[in-house]
Parts: sequence; structure tokens; C-alpha cells
Amino acid sequence: MADTHIKPSKLLSNKNIGSGVAGSGILLIGVSLLIDLIGLGKPGLQAAQLSGILAGSLLFLIGLGFRPLPDNSKTIKQLVTEKANAMLDLPVLVWVLTGFLIIFIFYFFGPLFFDASLRLSYFVDYLPDLKPIGNDLHYNSSAISLWLQGSSPYELAYHFYPPLYHLVFSPIILFGPEQKYAVMTGLTLASFGLLFLFPWRTRTNNHAIFIFFFLTGLVSYGMQFELERGQFNVLALLLAFGSIWLFHKLPSFRYLAYVLLTIAAHIKVYPGIFILMFFSHWQNWKENLKTALVLGALNIAASLALGYKVLEQFVKSLLAETSNPLWVLPDKQPINHSVNAFLDKLAKNNDNEISQPLAEWVGSSASWLEFVLLAIILACAIIILWHTLQNRPNLLHADALMLLILLGMLLPSVSIDYKLVLLSPGLALVLANHTLPESKWQKLVFIALVILLSAAYSLTLVPYIYRSSIIINAFPMLFTILIGLTGLNLLNRNWKDVL
Repeated sequence: MADTHIKPSKLLSNKNIGSGVAGSGILLIGVSLLIDLIGLGKPGLQAAQLSGILAGSLLFLIGLGFRPLPDNSKTIKQLVTEKANAMLDLPVLVWVLTGFLIIFIFYFFGPLFFDASLRLSYFVDYLPDLKPIGNDLHYNSSAISLWLQGSSPYELAYHFYPPLYHLVFSPIILFGPEQKYAVMTGLTLASFGLLFLFPWRTRTNNHAIFIFFFLTGLVSYGMQFELERGQFNVLALLLAFGSIWLFHKLPSFRYLAYVLLTIAAHIKVYPGIFILMFFSHWQNWKENLKTALVLGALNIAASLALGYKVLEQFVKSLLAETSNPLWVLPDKQPINHSVNAFLDKLAKNNDNEISQPLAEWVGSSASWLEFVLLAIILACAIIILWHTLQNRPNLLHADALMLLILLGMLLPSVSIDYKLVLLSPGLALVLANHTLPESKWQKLVFIALVILLSAAYSLTLVPYIYRSSIIINAFPMLFTILIGLTGLNLLNRNWKDVL
């Protein structure tokens, strides 16, 4: 009934629109013809004149088509408001794809078809590959051989995997180099698929988001790097996920869950942070103490698996590595995305990421800059953990799980780009679990944060060799994802279990 009292002048009249568009077309045709009549026509303007005549003709025909259409019963303001509200209610996937497409246009489509050489420029030499393929796998397998021969595995330079690693991976030396690499590649791909299978079963309304992150993660720079080196970060994350799922969903298998998490933490040290997910209720101190004691005993036993002397050698090797972690960061390979490696890269400025005076300032201020960045990271972690525990009894939530993945990347002194592959399953869980807030301003903030997260993630899909400025190192993207995750957590209203 309200629409019947709207003044006709405020209504969206298709006749008026048609007349205006048709008139604009006639005006454009007239101006294009008039240029020649007044003597301004030049050979260089002829193409512009023809374009004006063609465009004007199209506008005239479009205007004629609008005139007979029935008028809309709503004002322009009402229509604009309606369309804006409809956009705010679009699925989360739309904003994920928006962030991805922005990066795709600038870092995939642009360099491929609009190269300065005016030729198709296909991505080549974008990985810092080593010969033979699977270098890390072969190198660390030789440490297992040393141990089996009665020597210390830490006689091998730059080898600092925990003692249990040598026991868990000892079967790999039964294979030749090619078969060994094939086995590890198969394990990595299977593990990646299983990481998505866990939550897929319970997130029936968000399959499209899982498919997006599964496919982009599968072809990502991080995955290719993981496979090229023969690394096993994906396998370690699967063990951690599996242990968390068993602990919370199948309590009778909790001792198996403890063992799986212990193995994950002793083949790659950083999965140990997932112990925070094992506390079934943060107020149940008795059960939490039992869990801590069992895991503590298992980890002590795992550390002593090869004897006290080998443990001592491991600690010395690890301390030597943490005191000088940048051996893994040659000047032209910014593949270490830890905080100190990022600041070291800016200070060296060997790729002209920033101005030289700023690089010198970063070099002289590196210690307190590192402190500030670490303080922000820890502050975000505290906010997410605190806010999550205010709304549910434990940390079995997508935001907390993603936070722990990010901390495992940002806090170690050496964190190489092949770990970037772990972002895709984590972000799939986060964005599949978050829903649009109620109020309009919160929706706007939510959409901005999702686009920011998606764009930062999409940048990690691009090899470092095709990035420039400060984003040549992956730290800024990981830091941005952490900030965005904190914002989403504060807006969150969905506190369901993640697995």
C-alpha cells in the first residue's frame, strides 16, 4: 500500500531512462559528425569518430528498448538499497572468490598474457629446486642409515629432526631413491585428501568452499614445494588432526590419540602446539591434568627413544640451528617466512623491496621490531583463545585450529614455504564454519575480512619469484591472515565443533 503514495517523480521511469539514454546516443553521434564539419577532424581522430558513432547508435537503440518497458514501482533509492542488502547476504564463497580473482588477475593472468616481451610468458623456474628431486627426503634418510649403522644421526650437518623421527621413518630406507620418493609423494597426496575428508562429512552446506581450497591447495606453490623436497608437513598435520578427532569423538581411542600427537610432534616439532586442543573442558582440571601427565610421559619417552646421548646431540644440533637459522635463506631465495627471516630479508634489501634508508633502519632496529611483531602475534593468539573459551568449553573450533597452524608457521626460527600448503585445509574449516553476522555494519566488516583473508591466501599460491616488494617473503600474508582471523573470531556467532 505504501508504494501507491510515492510521487511519480520519485519512481524509476523506464520511459525517462529510455529517453535519456537515446538522447545521449544522438548527442554522441552528433558530436562525432560535428568534428568534421567544423574542421577539427584529423586522421588520428577518425577511429575515435567512428567509435563515437557506433557507441551512440548502440545507446540510441538501447534507449528505444527501455521506453516501452513497464515502470518499476520502487524508487531508485529503494532499488539501490535492496540490491545493496542482497549483496551483503551473498554466500561466503562469493567473497572468497573475490579475493582470489583479484590476485589471479594481477599475479597469474597479467604476467602470463601481458608480459613486457609481448609474448606468452609461462611460469618456469619458479621453485628453488634441487637435484635430485626429493632432496630433503634423501638427505634425512641418510641420517637414519647412520643411526642404524651405530653412528649418531646428528653427525650429518644441518640435520635436526627429533630422535623419534629415525624410528618412525626407518622403513623408508627399504626402498630405493625413486621408490622412496614415490612412497612419500603418495603419502602426502593421500594425507591432503584426508585432511579435507574429516570435516567434509559434517559440513554439508559448504562443500563449495572445501572444493575451492582443496583444488587451489593441490596446485599451490606450497604443495609443489612440499612434493619437490619430499617433505612431510601434510602428513604431520594429518596425524595431529587425526589425534584431535579421536580424542574428542572416540574417547575409547584416547591413548591412540596421545601416541599420534606425540609422533606428529616428534617428526616435526611444531605440531606439539596442538596439545592445546586436547583439553576436553577447560574447567575440568582433574581430566586436563591427567591428559598433560600422559602426554608429558609419552613425549619424554619419545625424546629418549634412541638414548640420552642421542637426545643430547639433538638438543645441541637444534640450538645451533636456532642461533643461526638463516643458512637456509640464500640471498635470492626468501623461502623462510619466520619473523626474524622476514626482517633479515628487509634489512638486506637485495631485491629492492624497500628504500635503502628504510632498510638500514630495519637492520638497526631489528631486535625491537621482532619483539613488536611477536607481541602482536601473541596478542592475537590470546584474543582468539580467550574469546573461543568464553563461548564454548574447549578449543575444538575452526578459529583455534587455524590459529595453531599459523603459530606453527610464524613462531619457529626456520619455517620454510612448503608449509604454506597447510593453509588451505585450515582456511577451508574457518570459512566453512563462519556465517554472516546480523547487523549491516558487521556484514560489511565480515565481507572485508573474508576478501582480505582470501587475497592473502591467494598470494601464497604465487611462487616468491613472481612477487615483489615486501610480499616477496610470505610473512606479510601469514600475518595478514592472523589479523583477519582475529577479526572474524570477534564477529563469530557459530561455536560448533570443527571436526
